[in-house]
Amino acid sequence: MKMALLGNTLLIKDASDEQRTAIESWNRMEWNTETQIFSGPADLELLSRLARMVRLPPAVAGYRDRLWNEQNAAKRTDTKLPELPFAWLGKLTLRGNVLQVSGLDSEQFHIIKSWRRLKWDRKTQSFCGIVDLELLDRLAEMGRLPAGIANYRSRLRTVQDAVDRERVKPSLAPLCDYPVTAPLYAHQVRGANMALLTFGWAEPQEARHE
Repeated sequence: MKMALLGNTLLIKDASDEQRTAIESWNRMEWNTETQIFSGPADLELLSRLARMVRLPPAVAGYRDRLWNEQNAAKRTDTKLPELPFAWLGKLTLRGNVLQVSGLDSEQFHIIKSWRRLKWDRKTQSFCGIVDLELLDRLAEMGRLPAGIANYRSRLRTVQDAVDRERVKPSLAPLCDYPVTAPLYAHQVRGANMALLTFGWAEPQEARHE
């Protein structure tokens, strides 16, 4: 799905069938059958709904943030930005690394279906699939995650941050005594350290060498 801003008018094209169904259910944009493009005022509610469906392009995300800041400027009592409102997100259950999502309303169903990250089970009337950080980030934009799943997301974020630091760290130190006889090259140490962090064989804080 592609988006563009013309002033305060948002244009959307190349939406999938699931995305188009969700957008049409909002009754906030007009569909042009000739151009196959949605158009409508780019207000905060519309942009927030789209952000739950897909990752907004930088220009559109920046415009949404500016609208949010303007709306809440008069309400700020300190320098901290108020939290975004969280909607009801149905029931989320995590078993190992498998996530089950049920009890969704029609809009949430079409949004999650459009991601093509979870499989719909007609028998249990729920979405199921392997959980990862990107999926949990998307769900967190739709509603407040249960405490256990929010903690799991936080752990995944900590590991990802540690891996990212290891990827760009100028000076490297092995996170363990690797069972090799020849000295390792820098890129080999980096790759081995990142693997240990990813698979949970090294704690993230161990990667914080100076």
